[in-house]
Amino acid sequence: CVLYEMLAGEPPFAGSTPQSVVAQSLTAPRPRIGRVRDGVSPALEQVVLRTMALDPAERYPDMTSLGAALRDARETPASPARRPLLIAGGVLALAAVALAAWLVARSPGSGDTPGKVASAAEALAVLPFHTSGPGMEFLGEGMVDLLATNLRGVGGIHALDPRAVLREWRTTEGASDDLVRALAVGRALDAGSVVVGSAVSTGGRMRLAADLYTVAGERLGRAQVDGPADSVLAVVDRLSLALLRDVWRSREPLPNLRLALLTTDSIEALRAYLQGEQQYRRLAFDSALSAYTRAVEVDSTFALAHLRRAVAFGWTGGYGSEDSRAAAEAGLRFAGRLPARDRRLLMGYQLFDRGKPASVDSLSAYVADYPTDVEGWYLLGEALFHTRTFRPVAPESISAVFDSVLRRDSTLFPALIHPAELAILYADSARFARYFSTIERAAPPQMVNPLRTAAGFAWGPEPTDKALRAAMGLQPTWIILGAFSAFRQEISTSDTVLQRFAKVQRAGAQSAQFVGRALAARTHLLAGLGRWREARVLADSLQRLDPEEAMSVQAWAIASGLAPAAFDGVLDSAVGAVPPGPEAEYARGMLDLLRGRTAQGQRRIGRALASGDWSQTRPELRGLMVAAGGWGAILQGDSAAGLRRLRSGLEQAAAPGMDDETVFLRFQLALALAAREETRAESIEQLRYGFDMQTLFIPAAQLALGRTYESAGMGDSAAAAYRRFLGFWDGADAELQGRVVGARQALEEVTAERPRSP
Repeated sequence: CVLYEMLAGEPPFAGSTPQSVVAQSLTAPRPRIGRVRDGVSPALEQVVLRTMALDPAERYPDMTSLGAALRDARETPASPARRPLLIAGGVLALAAVALAAWLVARSPGSGDTPGKVASAAEALAVLPFHTSGPGMEFLGEGMVDLLATNLRGVGGIHALDPRAVLREWRTTEGASDDLVRALAVGRALDAGSVVVGSAVSTGGRMRLAADLYTVAGERLGRAQVDGPADSVLAVVDRLSLALLRDVWRSREPLPNLRLALLTTDSIEALRAYLQGEQQYRRLAFDSALSAYTRAVEVDSTFALAHLRRAVAFGWTGGYGSEDSRAAAEAGLRFAGRLPARDRRLLMGYQLFDRGKPASVDSLSAYVADYPTDVEGWYLLGEALFHTRTFRPVAPESISAVFDSVLRRDSTLFPALIHPAELAILYADSARFARYFSTIERAAPPQMVNPLRTAAGFAWGPEPTDKALRAAMGLQPTWIILGAFSAFRQEISTSDTVLQRFAKVQRAGAQSAQFVGRALAARTHLLAGLGRWREARVLADSLQRLDPEEAMSVQAWAIASGLAPAAFDGVLDSAVGAVPPGPEAEYARGMLDLLRGRTAQGQRRIGRALASGDWSQTRPELRGLMVAAGGWGAILQGDSAAGLRRLRSGLEQAAAPGMDDETVFLRFQLALALAAREETRAESIEQLRYGFDMQTLFIPAAQLALGRTYESAGMGDSAAAAYRRFLGFWDGADAELQGRVVGARQALEEVTAERPRSP
């Protein structure tokens, strides 16, 4: 079209609006320049017609080919009777000069920049496109996703996160000039350049047009491509290449771009995926999940949609579910279609979804390489939060990762939730207030009100019974966290803790399922507080509702030394009740270790690991066996090898829902680490933060923490831990007073004062 206008002095198509001009260019016959300009040779007319061909495949493949065609047309003889030909020849000469200059500017050795693209294009923000015509509306925001996906990493280009671009774009609504608005967005995001454009369709065809500007307003490139409206991705590929051509500075050839290889060949699947992306950015996760599901139903090989679907499950409470796991596995099956960056994110997510602590390592490496990726930071925070029983870290460290998310996108209010939960759990009212002030403005009432109630439950003002019941109906987890915060109060006794949990039990739904769970939790709690006889009474009540859970609660309390020796026979009954198979061998091996038959237990576990058919057994059980073997090696005196095996087994056993099943061995790991000077600091982290939701072990962890601090020469910290344990065990049974006496003596030694009598 540009060459036609240079020769004819007017554009090939005209209309009252830009849309009507585009419609003509997509549907009308190509005008012949010879009809409006005398003296144009047939050869030149054919060159001009070819440059305007509807089918891109019929056009010149590159500027070199066009330049050669122009030179040939110029040398073609024409009638000398027509002087206007001289004018056309002059224009043609100017076109050839301009073409030569363009080619020289991009040829090797002509002052290349060090990068493969112009420096301003290395950090690029794609803005929403204007759309017109049937079926184009999904490309408004959709072009932000598609062009960013296509250009990211090509020639060193960093295409900014669409979430950040669109968030900033929405903050500039009301600006009168779209280009001024786009440049402001680019500057706000520290981009070097911005892409603005339009998508228009008519008569079954579409046209994409785009301009690339530096944030200072200098045009770097311009591209316009046409194609069938049902071949969106191919047209986007050609637009991407056309833009790249204008900023390419490398001696290497332009890369091949095939967006369909990274996404889908189906326009229906693509449309659903882009709708999901729009909903996802607006935090409408249920709607996003529905859209991603439609996309993979249309194209089951659509790896990006599988990835986004898996992540959306995490946002909607499906973390660790079968659906989430299946989505992640489907994404990995077709991971070859993912860009390398997305492939790494998917692998990190799958580890997280399976509850593996290695997800923290994977996602930490990811954000180190892509520090502006909000999704990566958010998933790292999620991984730290959900695997913290296996990789304990301070709550401040977890909150700091979510703070990184919020610095990059302050509208992402779900990133506030886990920091607020940790503040409740650890009774940190100041930290909670910092997060809640934003939650209160951004979150819906069904989230705000229960969170406010949970905070009041943790440190006051005390909520009414009605408010507690309402909150338990909406967000019971937060109220339960408020109950656990009783362990973190300055002055905590067994009674203050029990009273807090009793309120939760009264406020919950009085269904058989809830009553059974509440009984089991209270039985654990009483046993952990050294009040075994009361725990035994509750276990008898639990026996009628859930005999297996009643047996399990008692067995682990006895194994942990929280019951008088007279009840040791309960362990034999619990192990005998396990059906034959690998799980029974694990139970018998653990019983041998507990009873001091270490060599026998090691042999039993070793035989099971070597000869068992594990194909039909959950992998977590094998991890438990490996960990038990590691504990056995420590008991035999090989602490170095034992620690390695214990760690390895617990990493294998880590999974959603495995906190309680692994807690005994995790506690043994913490004790083993405390015994070695070089690992004592890690033991302190384990004991402080690794058992904050396991009532059976919270008081025992405080006692072990006091001993570990004392070994490390940290007298004040040791005294605080001993005092906390003594508060928890102020009502312990007479048969268990040996621990209380030992803690009092230790406290006296580290403080050089005799503790006051209770």
